[in-house]
Amino acid sequence: MRIDLAKWIDFLLWSLIIIIPLAISFYDIQNLFSPFKFPVLLFFTGLILVLIILHRRLKCDKISLLAIFWILLVFIASLNAYNQELAFLGFYNGFGRYEGFLSLFCYVLLWIAAKNFLIINSKRILIFFSGLIPFSFYALIQYYGKDPLVINYGFIPRIFSTIGNPNFVGVPYLLLTKSLSVLSHHIH
Repeated sequence: MRIDLAKWIDFLLWSLIIIIPLAISFYDIQNLFSPFKFPVLLFFTGLILVLIILHRRLKCDKISLLAIFWILLVFIASLNAYNQELAFLGFYNGFGRYEGFLSLFCYVLLWIAAKNFLIINSKRILIFFSGLIPFSFYALIQYYGKDPLVINYGFIPRIFSTIGNPNFVGVPYLLLTKSLSVLSHHIH
């Protein structure tokens, strides 16, 4: 029996889309949101990279090639950075959001994988939005100033849900959900 690698890549992509906003780390009181997301991102990206290599069928258009070229430039810049640990990991001496080269590489690889393997249909969009209910509920609680997770840790009262950054919630994630909701009206 042959394993359908494309279906596994699709499954891992959808799983990651749902898991990342729900990932909270309680072992680092000062930063509940970033430490756990980084290893989850690396783990899923590593699995997807292995499956892409085994699958051996990847379409690279001009935009994908530009993304690869850009990440290559980020890699070269990271090699020449004053603090290479911070440049590659996005974390140094207890400070950082884990948004260094490795995270950017993961984002580019996941974007290329999604372009090639993500299957969008109404059932999956419904599952995605169902997975967002806790994320959205937590943001709503934050809106009303009753944040149960970070109320005692001196965080500035803002709406960041489990993403940890209001800009990340406001722009990419909500833009993704809006795009998927509009797209769902065109899928039968």
